[in-house]
Amino acid sequence: MQYKVQEPEFLDGARQSYITRRIPRKTIYTLLRETAVPESGDLVLVRVQWLGQIDVLEDHRGHRIPLRQDDLLILAYGNHQDLEQYDAVLPARLGSADLVTAAGLIASIKCWHHTLSYPTRLEPLGLLGDEHGRRLNLLRFGLENHPVQRNATCYATVGARTATLEAMVASLAQRRQRVGVLQITGTGSADHREALHMQGAEWVVDFSDAGFASTYLLLSHELLGIFISLIHHLDRQGATTIVVEIAGSLRQRESRLLIGSPLFRASIDGMLIAKEDGRYQRSETDRDQPLPERQLSHDPGALLAPQAISGLFR
Repeated sequence: MQYKVQEPEFLDGARQSYITRRIPRKTIYTLLRETAVPESGDLVLVRVQWLGQIDVLEDHRGHRIPLRQDDLLILAYGNHQDLEQYDAVLPARLGSADLVTAAGLIASIKCWHHTLSYPTRLEPLGLLGDEHGRRLNLLRFGLENHPVQRNATCYATVGARTATLEAMVASLAQRRQRVGVLQITGTGSADHREALHMQGAEWVVDFSDAGFASTYLLLSHELLGIFISLIHHLDRQGATTIVVEIAGSLRQRESRLLIGSPLFRASIDGMLIAKEDGRYQRSETDRDQPLPERQLSHDPGALLAPQAISGLFR
């Protein structure tokens, strides 16, 4: 006979966010009202104080749930930077903080883009812990790294628009490729993942699957660890072509760290780099010199046509 374990009363009615989806709710036993400094990836129970720019939450199933004042949410702490949205960092204590992404990231916002309104304000009630009173952190539930001989072709996009990435996935799928997408930076949005599946991607993973709440301010070896771990995972699943999405432009630190890494460049068969003027540059990773200006285009669609995809970066 199976017995249903009753969850703690403090979780009654709490919505679990998408970014925390890998942590089973049944592992939550304790509410830690301590004064220790929150760490990236720590789970926290919060109450919505007031609504601002982000007024929906992507829950653990990827559904968008409208938020209301006094809602209880299960979120994860993490640093975050989006040049068109928020610049936010881990708070120094469990005081009031802000909802940074709809996927469920909480941080203290330092500044935001002039087109945005005030952020949604949150009251942390305590960190969440296991049956032994230890903090629950995303790192404990990330995919394990099992190195394999890589067989898949691997492309990267840097700062590309969502429509460009979707067109690339659709083109590859039309050529009967088994496509896997690795979102190594960005927000880890459920909507974005579903859109890529709709275009033909069989597998879509992001940094949270490797146990990270975000990639902002990570060290180079941590970024590369996420990359290698998830590339191996997609290869084991059977992907024949892997598309690595670096969401930020070359102005962002994490983008520069990745494409400047010899290990990353040695693992990639080619890159599609978005330029500041809206054009795209194909880059062969085994060459130091950029491609001539005539090989740039305002319309990446021509580069992504199904009949051209096999030679996209050559």
